Amino acid sequence: MQCSTQNASIAFHLPVGKTSERCREPRTSSNTMCSAAGVLQCVLLLVSYNVSCCWCLTMCPAAGVLQCVLLLVSYNVSCCWCLTMCPAAGVLQCVLLLVSYNVSCCWCLTICRGLWCRACVCVWEYSIRMTKSISTYKSKKLLIFIIVTFIAITVLYIVNMTQGIHVEATRSETKETKWRNSIDNSRAAAFLKNYNKMFAQNQTQTPEADPNNAITIQTWWQAAAIIDWYFNGPKRYECKQVKPMGNWHICQDPPYTVSPPCLVYSFGINYDFSFDDAMVSLGCEVHSFDPSMNMETHKRKNGNFSYFYKWGLSNVNADAYEPRKDVYVKNVQSWKMRTLKSLIKELGHEERTIDVLKMDIEGYEWGVVDNLLETDVLKQVRQFLIEYHLFPSFPARAEYVYLYQTISRVREMGFREFHYGDEPRNINEANFNNQRVVDYVSFFFHN
Repeated sequence: MQCSTQNASIAFHLPVGKTSERCREPRTSSNTMCSAAGVLQCVLLLVSYNVSCCWCLTMCPAAGVLQCVLLLVSYNVSCCWCLTMCPAAGVLQCVLLLVSYNVSCCWCLTICRGLWCRACVCVWEYSIRMTKSISTYKSKKLLIFIIVTFIAITVLYIVNMTQGIHVEATRSETKETKWRNSIDNSRAAAFLKNYNKMFAQNQTQTPEADPNNAITIQTWWQAAAIIDWYFNGPKRYECKQVKPMGNWHICQDPPYTVSPPCLVYSFGINYDFSFDDAMVSLGCEVHSFDPSMNMETHKRKNGNFSYFYKWGLSNVNADAYEPRKDVYVKNVQSWKMRTLKSLIKELGHEERTIDVLKMDIEGYEWGVVDNLLETDVLKQVRQFLIEYHLFPSFPARAEYVYLYQTISRVREMGFREFHYGDEPRNINEANFNNQRVVDYVSFFFHN
C-alpha cells in the first residue's frame, strides 16, 4: 500500500516511535510534494548562506548556486527515493552536504565551520528519525552503519581542514622566506669598506659587520653604511608604469594601480600641494597634513574630496607638542600630533585601504615608521612614498643601529622599491647628511 501526499507529510513530522504503519512502505506518489519542498529548502538554504557568508558572496556567487543545487539533489535523494527503502541514501546525503560545504566555503573555513556543524547535526537527527520508522532489526543495523559512516566523514573533514590550514601556513612562510632571501646585499660590503675608512680609522678595534646578519651591525657608521646601500642599491621592483604626480611618483602597474575610489594620506606639505592636487585630479580622496604651515584645518576648494589638517604625524598622540627648530620651524610652536592609527580612526577609514601614503616629515619619519610597523597599519597601505632624513645632528648617531633595523623591517615586511628620488648626500665626518626619497609598493598587499 502506498502513502498519500497528506499521510507522507504527517509521517515525516510525527514524534519518534509514533510513525504511521502505512507510511513504512515506499512513497512513490509524493514526488510533487518532495520537489516543492526541495525548492523551498533551496530557498531557505540560500538565505542561510547569505546570512553566514554574506561578505564573501560577491567573490563566489556561483558557489552559492551550486550549493543549493547539491542540497536540492540531496533532499530528493533522501525524501523522494525514500530512506526506508534505501538506507545508503542517508550516506549519500551526508556526502553531498560535505561536497556542497567544501565547494561554497573551502576558503573561509573559520567563518563557516559552525554552519557545517549545524548541517551535520540536522542530518544526524533526520537519519535517526527515519531509522525509527523501519523494523527494529533493520534499524539497529542501519543505525550502526550511519554512526560509522558519520564518524568517518567527520574525521576526513577534520583532517582535510587541518591539512588545508597547514598548507596555507607553509605557503605563507615559504613566500615570506623567498622574498626575504631576495634582498641581495652582496654589494653592501663595498659601502661598509668605504665607511670603515672614513669613520673607523681612530678606533683600536672595529667589529666585523656582515650585511646579511643584522646582529653584526653594531656601530653607527656600520648602520649608516647599510642604510646608504639601501638608498642606492638596485630597485627590487621594476615598475613599468611609473607616473609622476607633482614632485612624487606612483606605480600604475597592476595590481598596484591607483584608481577611484582611491584614498591618499599626504604628510608634509610646506605650501606645495602639487602632489595632492595631482592625486585629486586622478579621482582620489586626499587628506593633507602639516602642522608647521600658517593655515587652519579646512576643506580645500580644488575638489569635493580634498582636505587640509593642521595636524602632525607622530608615534604618540599629543595636543601640545613642541617641535625642534629647523629651517621650517623658526620660533617656538605647539602642534597637535597623532599616530596614523588614531587619524584613520578619527577620519572613519578603518575599513578602507590607503592607496598611497606619502610622508616627508623632516627626520620624524623614523619613529613614525617604527610605530606603523608595531601597530600593523602598513598592512592597509598599497604604496608607500617616503623621504628618509639623516641630518648632521638629527637623529642622533647613537640611534643609527635602531634606524637601520627599522628600514630593514620595512623591506622584510614586503615593501619593494620601485623609484628613488635624488636628495642631498654628504658623507663625511664634519657634516654628515644623507637624504633619500624611496617609493615602495607593497608586494604582499595582493598576495
